[in-house]
Amino acid sequence: MMLNHIWIRSIARDMEDTPSDAKWGSAIEEPDVVCCPITQDVMTDPGRAADGNVYDRASLVQWFGTGKNTSPITNVAMADEMRTDLTMRALCQAWQ
Repeated sequence: MMLNHIWIRSIARDMEDTPSDAKWGSAIEEPDVVCCPITQDVMTDPGRAADGNVYDRASLVQWFGTGKNTSPITNVAMADEMRTDLTMRALCQAWQ
C-alpha cells in the first residue's frame, strides 16, 4: 500500500522499526495521529469528515447520533458526510 504523504511515510517507518512487544508497553504511547479526536483511541475505521479532520467512523456516527451537527474539534456546523481515508487506515493498521 502506498503512503503518499512524506510525514505519514516517516511515521509508518518509525512504527515498523519499533518492536511489536514495545508498541504497547508503558514507555511508548500511540502517536496522536492514529488516535480519534473524540475517543482518544486508535482508530479502526478512519475517515475524513467534512471539516477536513480524521475521525473513527463509529465515533463520528455516534457524535451525530446524539443530535450534534457541529465539528467535534472546531464546533462549527458541518455535514455528516465522511470519506474513507485509506492512508490513515494503513497508518493505524501499522500501529496496531
